[in-house]
Amino acid sequence: MDAEKAAVDADADAEAEPALDAEPAAAAADDDDASVEADAEPEVSEVDTLKAESAALRDQVLRTLAEMENLRKRTEKDVASARNFAVQGFAKSLLDVADNMDRALENTDMEAAKEDALPALEMLVDGVTMTRREMEKAFEKNGLNQFGAVGDAFDPNLHECMFMMPNPDLEPNTIAQLLKPGFMLKERVLRAAQVGVCQAP
Repeated sequence: MDAEKAAVDADADAEAEPALDAEPAAAAADDDDASVEADAEPEVSEVDTLKAESAALRDQVLRTLAEMENLRKRTEKDVASARNFAVQGFAKSLLDVADNMDRALENTDMEAAKEDALPALEMLVDGVTMTRREMEKAFEKNGLNQFGAVGDAFDPNLHECMFMMPNPDLEPNTIAQLLKPGFMLKERVLRAAQVGVCQAP
C-alpha cells in the first residue's frame, strides 16, 4: 500500500515539474515579443519622420521651380519691353522735327513760288517733302504710327482736348480740329493728339 502511494506521488511530482518549467518559458516568450514591439516602434516613427522630411523637401523644390519659372517669364517680359521701347526717348525727340517739317510745308505757298519763278524755293519744298516722307517710313519701320484726324471719335486715352468748338457738320464729341497729331509706339501712346472737340449744340 505504501509502495503504491509512493509511486503515485512520484508520478504526480513528475507531471508537476514540466508545468513549472513551462511558466518561465512562456514568460521568456512574452518578454521577447515585448522587446520586438519596442524595437518596431522606433522604426515606424523614423519612417514617418523620413516621409515628412521627403514631403517637405518635395514641396520646397516645387516652390523653387515655380519661382524660377515666374522669374523667367518676368525677365522675358522685361527684355521684350526694353527692346520694344528702347527708342522711345529718341523717337519722342524726333516728333518736334516732324511737326516743324509739317508747318514748313503747310505755310509754303507753292502756287506763288511757281508764279514768281522761284525754282530754289520749289527745290527746297521738294527736299523737305522727301525728307518728311523718309521720316514717316523710318517711324513705321520702328513701330511709330501717327493717329488723329478730323471726324474721329474723341478718346481721352488718345487725345488731349485743347478746346471745345461748335461744328454742325460733325457729331458731338468728335475731333473738329487737329492741332498736333498723336503718335503711338507699338501699343503705347508716345504723344497724345492735341485736338479741338466738337461740342453738343
